[in-house]
Amino acid sequence: MSLPSRHLDSSPKLIGNSFTTHEASQHASLSPSWKQLWQLGVRALSLPLTSRAACVLLHSILKANLVPKHELADDVNQIVTTADISGPSVLVDSSLILMLSLLRLRNNMFPNASQATSNHIIRWVFVRWSPGEFLCGEG
Repeated sequence: MSLPSRHLDSSPKLIGNSFTTHEASQHASLSPSWKQLWQLGVRALSLPLTSRAACVLLHSILKANLVPKHELADDVNQIVTTADISGPSVLVDSSLILMLSLLRLRNNMFPNASQATSNHIIRWVFVRWSPGEFLCGEG
């Protein structure tokens, strides 16, 4: 028996948030595991079938501060500056939330690059956004 699609749509959010917000997730012995999960999420970000879940996972790790920010700097720069290749492959709620989090994080890490960061993310939105997709059947 399969779950209705409305349950599947929210499952990545529930899973990502439940693990990262649990008090045991902050234990120092788990730090290498969170870093490894971060790396898996970064690799899954640009694949259409896993992008949404990867966005939820990465955002949850950022929000819970499970990996030190300085360890994420290279990945954050790569995702933002090459968003059309390395960023989320779909424009959905979770990808927008992640990109907003990355915008804020990168602006905190590199305040002088805020204009460039904004330009990269806006360009990513317009590359991924195809309003015509939502008008199918009209004409």
